[in-house]
Amino acid sequence: MDGTLLRLSPAPHTDRTAADFRRITAARTAAAKAEAELKAAVRAARANGDSWEAIGAALGTSARTAQERFGL
Repeated sequence: MDGTLLRLSPAPHTDRTAADFRRITAARTAAAKAEAELKAAVRAARANGDSWEAIGAALGTSARTAQERFGL
């Protein structure tokens, strides 16, 4: 055994719950939903005629970065 399982094992606490695991999975799910909503919002903005400059400003980034990330 290379020790991988030992490194992955949580600290041995007899009163541990799965609360941290559930929190991580809930955050991951929320992040995926937020990313999908962001993509939909950018698509809608482009469909309604907003420029990449305006979208970049809303994202706090440059027009080029916004277009590279969300461009079709």
